[in-house]
Amino acid sequence: MHGRVPLTGGATAEKFFVYDECGMVCNERIRLLDEYAAATSAYRSAFAKVRQAKEAGAGLSEVLLASKAARETCAKARLALRHHKIQHGC
Repeated sequence: MHGRVPLTGGATAEKFFVYDECGMVCNERIRLLDEYAAATSAYRSAFAKVRQAKEAGAGLSEVLLASKAARETCAKARLALRHHKIQHGC
């Protein structure tokens, strides 16, 4: 019941098509997975910038704020995905 396809935007990660109880591909789940993938990528990038700023010893407070915002966005995307799974059953 699952088929792998590349993520949109040229990413190399893969996602699963998830079918609803009627056997249809759930486009909302796919959209939420794309959002979560983008959020985790942004968080990973922000965390790398924190590491670089820490090594350079400059601009750490700015990148820490950006990293915190990216983490919050990632958590919201993950929560939206979880809520969809609970409500929609896919």
